[in-house]
Amino acid sequence: MLKKTVAMLLMVGVSQANFSEVTDSNFEKEVLQSDRPVVLKAYVPGCSACLVISPIFNILSNEYDPRYKFVEINVRSNAGVRSRYNLKMVPVVLFFKDGKEVGRKGGVMTKSVFARLIEQYLRY
Repeated sequence: MLKKTVAMLLMVGVSQANFSEVTDSNFEKEVLQSDRPVVLKAYVPGCSACLVISPIFNILSNEYDPRYKFVEINVRSNAGVRSRYNLKMVPVVLFFKDGKEVGRKGGVMTKSVFARLIEQYLRY
């Protein structure tokens, strides 16, 4: 079932990625000091659920540009951010506004749920 879902999502014609990778070393600048609200996807390579939300994250990053900044972080190789934000499960999406976390949602979600959360947490 999961493989079929991933395959379907990949066939929808996901466009060019409009987000960047952040690390422990640039997290402060790219997320906390951003002049725009930030949507952060925390993942680990090879995580099946992370693969399911990746195309949705990509699509929304294009639809919401330039209002919101989309970034992702590999929490396996960035223990500082993982520890600071107590990221024990993946995928998890965190929402930042004015340098502060204003919400988070873990697990797989549909595009409509994801978009509703963006509007709920980051609306101007």
